[in-house]
Amino acid sequence: MKGKTLKDMRRQIDIIDKKIIKLLNKRMEIALKTRIYKEHVFDPEREQEVLENVKKFSRHLIRPDFSEKLYRLILEESRSIQNKDFQFTRRYKSVK
Repeated sequence: MKGKTLKDMRRQIDIIDKKIIKLLNKRMEIALKTRIYKEHVFDPEREQEVLENVKKFSRHLIRPDFSEKLYRLILEESRSIQNKDFQFTRRYKSVK
């Protein structure tokens, strides 16, 4: 950290934030693609599995309860996107 200024560290944080958002976008894209294989968007068993996994992966400064809260939001947004896409697709098919 020697020689690093606050501005340098904030720049690093901004770069990391950008990567996190890109990865979340990629996750949402893949989750949306899985919709064609599912009868229902909400799969409680799968969501529990995801939550258990992220809690196991939580290390160092990331607490398991924080990871769980964060991923509950991510899963909620993923379901929302999948539901909107499903409604759009169903509406579009009925118009044809």
